[in-house]
Amino acid sequence: MNSSDKIVVYDWHSAKSPLIWLMGLFSFVCAIGAASFLATDAPKVFSLGLAVAFAIGGFGLLSRCKTTINLAKHTLVQETRFLNRVLIWRRNFQFSDFIAIEINQRIGGDRDNCFVGLHRLSGRRLWITYFENTPQGFTSSRAKDFAENLSRDLQLPIKTAG
Repeated sequence: MNSSDKIVVYDWHSAKSPLIWLMGLFSFVCAIGAASFLATDAPKVFSLGLAVAFAIGGFGLLSRCKTTINLAKHTLVQETRFLNRVLIWRRNFQFSDFIAIEINQRIGGDRDNCFVGLHRLSGRRLWITYFENTPQGFTSSRAKDFAENLSRDLQLPIKTAG
């Protein structure tokens, strides 16, 4: 198998923490608990709103986004799956849909993150993954290495933003 036959798969979350799964399950339990108040004299709008909020949170925590790049076919597929099984969303792209690899450093809040993705012809971005910046606020070397590998594989220039 030569390098042009390579298929590369990237997960949005580089760390698969069991804590994320537990928080998702806890959110669904809370949603069921909040929904059970609909049968009582508790305010219905509040109970329903709380149940929906917890259900959406649990759904988000238990869904994963994965990007698959087929270098031989010059295609990129981004999928979101619930529990890594049920397909929710699939988007297909050709390499020609992109003009650059983008590194976007976002500073602020609790964490400083560095997003790496593809800059589309339309101007929109397709984020593939993210890394935490260094404690000094500099772009992560892992993010730079990831972007360089992606740039080499897709033969696109690297653009820095943020």
